[in-house]
Amino acid sequence: MCGIVGIFNNEQASEKVKTALVILENRGKDWSNVVEVDNGVLGHALHAVINHIPQPIKSEMPGGGILTANCEIYNWNKLNEEYNLKATNDAELLLQLLDKFELNKIDELDGVYALAYQNGNKIFLF
Repeated sequence: MCGIVGIFNNEQASEKVKTALVILENRGKDWSNVVEVDNGVLGHALHAVINHIPQPIKSEMPGGGILTANCEIYNWNKLNEEYNLKATNDAELLLQLLDKFELNKIDELDGVYALAYQNGNKIFLF
């Protein structure tokens, strides 16, 4: 199980997120990283189950967002095909789905997940 963390509107956000990732190390020994976003920092301790995709993930789509997620989306392959996306795992599927449809397709997800997604001046946490 991955660990995700985010701190916003704090001058020491980067240091605090790095400290939190040390504490969360047992939740993800495959990768650990931080990324600065508007007004904050997101961090991820990765426990890879399907492919090893380091997170937080920055979108390759112009105007796309940044995602950090702990997820197991059971129907990610089906949604990947249905919406003609090019994801190689469930986290990439979430990023591409959110980039393309924002929150309009979230109800189609079958699985368990916690995530932070930022695009522009919007951040979604669920």
